Amino acid sequence: MPKKVLVIDDEIDTCKMLATGLKLLGFETDFALSALQAFKKMDVETPNAVVLDLMMPDADGYEVMRRMRANPAMAKLPIVIVSATAQPNAEADC
Repeated sequence: MPKKVLVIDDEIDTCKMLATGLKLLGFETDFALSALQAFKKMDVETPNAVVLDLMMPDADGYEVMRRMRANPAMAKLPIVIVSATAQPNAEADC
């Protein structure tokens, strides 16, 4: 059974690109274009990992991570950050 990865990014082209690359590596993928959409999808089926953008309009990636870590079902899920942020040391907030 392939591992499922949820890509969360507000840019559809980025979601499609990442999903295509992950599929080529054998992963099953889905994507969400907002934090709200992501949480609705994760309520139905918890993925095995998440690829997460930090800059989104409804809730930023930091808030998504906080909410995931507060949920016991998602607390230990691997999260890969993908972002175009230019903030120095942004990874320190993750």
